[in-house]
Amino acid sequence: MTKKSKNIIEVSMGEGEVALHPYILTSAGLGSCVVAALYDTRRRIGGMAHIMIPKYSGSSNNGRYAYADMAIKKLLREMQCKGAKLPDIVAKVAGGAKMFSYDDGGESIGEQIVAGVRTHLRKKGIQVTGVDTGGSRGRSVKFYLDTGRMVVKTLGREDKVI
Repeated sequence: MTKKSKNIIEVSMGEGEVALHPYILTSAGLGSCVVAALYDTRRRIGGMAHIMIPKYSGSSNNGRYAYADMAIKKLLREMQCKGAKLPDIVAKVAGGAKMFSYDDGGESIGEQIVAGVRTHLRKKGIQVTGVDTGGSRGRSVKFYLDTGRMVVKTLGREDKVI
């Protein structure tokens, strides 16, 4: 469930949110999950999805924001309803850690989600301006809609601004 308090909107696993400045979109507990954050640089409209699955298979009851392909489409649609224009939208991507030992075979679930997000952003012609993905540690993010900067917190590492 998305929580709002003051100017902070918390985006939980499988959820998404679109807002305008001066809001801050946050998401915690990113392990293999990925946050895709879209930002209209002129209108200061932003959206964030906490994505859990690389691709929608048509057979699950998870919300549309849970899937990389569906989340990007839904964020764009909701941002455009608030006045965002596609040529002015950029993206930031965080998460996708390799959290499980059984991910040792091929591409981990986190890597699959990151690849899915990048594929769908590329299809829409959206430039990725910030990335903090991979590794083996979880993350939390804060996405500031007044500037479009994202602060990524990772255990045992300095905060990173993307």
